Amino acid sequence: MTAMKWIKLASTLFEDEKMLLLEQLNNGRDLQLLWVKLLCLAGKQGREGVLLLKEGVPYTPRMLSEILRMDDALVKKGLKAFAQFGMITKKEGAWAITNWSRYQSLTAYEKKLAYDREYSSTRRKTQQKNTFLDLAKEEL
Repeated sequence: MTAMKWIKLASTLFEDEKMLLLEQLNNGRDLQLLWVKLLCLAGKQGREGVLLLKEGVPYTPRMLSEILRMDDALVKKGLKAFAQFGMITKKEGAWAITNWSRYQSLTAYEKKLAYDREYSSTRRKTQQKNTFLDLAKEEL
């Protein structure tokens, strides 16, 4: 379970049929924003798209409205619409983003983190070695 600092969004997100249908609903653009906020929350949590306050404690619509700073009625309407469109499903009592791993490649993210850690470690060792060599030269 690794939290993600970023998530992938397709450049054609707002051309998707479901997003176009959402936009036609009352408060449609707010629903689109809610969707993006849910994606960000899911990425931040790093639970494969499952939305939980903590292990075993799923978010309620009221909790989501507080955390996402959106109207309670809008969040309820959005969750209902997202479920009808197949964008979210219930997974062990919690809302989950459908096909999360299909769109958010956690392994690629983890590979980048590992690469960055290794690069930083190697660079620090090289800098320390160079500093040590500079000190040794000064003593000669």
